[in-house]
Amino acid sequence: DEAYRHAVCDYYALCERAAYALCGMFEAALALAPGTFSQHMRNHVTTLNCYSGKAPAAAAERFPRGNLDPEPVLGAHGDATIFTLLSHGGDPGDDDGLEVLAPLPSASGDAIGDGELAWRPVQPREGTLLLNVGQILQRWSGGQLKATLHRVAHPAWLPPGAARQAVVFFCVPAPYAPVDCLVPRLPRTLPAETYETFFARRLGGFYDAGVSTTDAWLAYNADILHFDDVDGRLASAVRN
Repeated sequence: DEAYRHAVCDYYALCERAAYALCGMFEAALALAPGTFSQHMRNHVTTLNCYSGKAPAAAAERFPRGNLDPEPVLGAHGDATIFTLLSHGGDPGDDDGLEVLAPLPSASGDAIGDGELAWRPVQPREGTLLLNVGQILQRWSGGQLKATLHRVAHPAWLPPGAARQAVVFFCVPAPYAPVDCLVPRLPRTLPAETYETFFARRLGGFYDAGVSTTDAWLAYNADILHFDDVDGRLASAVRN
């Protein structure tokens, strides 16, 4: 459909403009020279995923919310991107199936505590896009910006048999862009490599019959575990 194609291309162009602006904002937030990140967007290979999938027909089969154990629609991971921009549906205040791993509220009633981790649905605001920080931006920032460990469940408000829809802009750099700490004042704790090599290593396990699905996900999330998993709880979430 020609009208659909034009709409998708126009949306991609808008996301691309936003991506350059967001790179500039992250550069400013980290007191970096303009272009430190955005220069590596030239000749980028970003994709736009227009997804529509049906929820299970029986409500009883739906993915239990907030539970670490059952099989999700898409398991725990941090995107191998600079960042990811996501559209969302439903009414204001409804979640769209995206869940992030965060501590449960503390005994004092703080919104974020330091206790047991649980999956918490994200509730976007009307007129906004959701942004997940990706593993590339985590590496570029030397771990100052944390890749969003998340998973996808069927939205609780979606009627049985209805389709969950999402439009996702996976912002990535050029294949030859460096995947390394780009903050001069910080040490480099991981070996430098190009995005092409980084991406191949992150995805390779899923295409290797000798690698289990669990080990493939652990390899895919290696940067998140390197920077943040001080007590093994993130690795446990990925394994589950």
